[in-house]
Amino acid sequence: MVVKTVSSRASIIGRGTKCRGKSAVEQSAYISRTTLYSDYYGEKYYPKYSEDLVSTDVLIPDHAPREYLDRSKLWNSVEKVEKHAKAQLARLLKYSLPNWMSYELADKVVRDYIKRNFIAKGMCAEYAIHDSVNDKGERNLHVHILLTTRPILENGEWGEKSRKVYKYDKDGNKIKKKNGRYDCTTEKTTDWDDEGNAKKWRQDLVESINKVAEKIGIEDERWEWKSFKDRGLDILPTHHMGVRAMSLEQQGIRTEKGEYNRWVKWQNAIITNALTTLENALDVVKSETDKWKATLKEKANEIIDVIDNVVKRKGVLSVPVVNAKYIAKIGHRNELQNP
Repeated sequence: MVVKTVSSRASIIGRGTKCRGKSAVEQSAYISRTTLYSDYYGEKYYPKYSEDLVSTDVLIPDHAPREYLDRSKLWNSVEKVEKHAKAQLARLLKYSLPNWMSYELADKVVRDYIKRNFIAKGMCAEYAIHDSVNDKGERNLHVHILLTTRPILENGEWGEKSRKVYKYDKDGNKIKKKNGRYDCTTEKTTDWDDEGNAKKWRQDLVESINKVAEKIGIEDERWEWKSFKDRGLDILPTHHMGVRAMSLEQQGIRTEKGEYNRWVKWQNAIITNALTTLENALDVVKSETDKWKATLKEKANEIIDVIDNVVKRKGVLSVPVVNAKYIAKIGHRNELQNP
């Protein structure tokens, strides 16, 4: 059985220097392969290419305004409501998908996954499934998911990401600090930024993939949600290609990043194949051990049944007399006389 680890990447789209990308509209244009205009930046974004697009759609909670089903209106609204110079606008996720999936099946699995993990939590989401092919003719089916970071209230307006919690004295008055400001703390209104979410979301996707594989009868491949590091494997990471490098590679022009990633994949394939062989061997050992334990248990039960029958017939358990020289070799012989 081949064990594959899901490839994943998570990043924040925002105006800060540490964020990947400054515009949510730009990211939407990139993954959906459509031309979009950002009202906030006054820029029009064009897709670099579109031949790899399999499917794309926008999903929103029931209480969200229906106009947000239009990706342009959704992400322009996101950029408009954020006032801070370093505001976080959206969260971008990328996951690999099994190449044995048909496009229709991949779309169905992704939509169900997004509805359960993100829409049910109150997020708006846009997804785009791509199917690129490298210079060796190998497919790379994957999905991009763009998520809102600000919740939508029941009245359809954008809610706050965090709120102030003031501290009060025994008389119920706000406590003032020396600088004249009220003493308070900040708490988030959602748990979307929790550190454990990345693993939880990745695990849910992998479990969904394995269930589908089992249902349609694919038995020679299993997906693993744990990272190579979590599994104790010294696997080398690939470098992010970027739009320019990916475009050159698709034109048949080899890039430095592309060459490095091909070498890394070759190295990692050797390691993962060895791991798969080891895991298969351990499965066989476990199976044979379980059979052996079951046989021992069965024999033990037979011996107990024989002893029970002897006791029932004679009313006491009698054992044959053993020559004294053999008895003398037994340690703690006095314990044999205990009732």
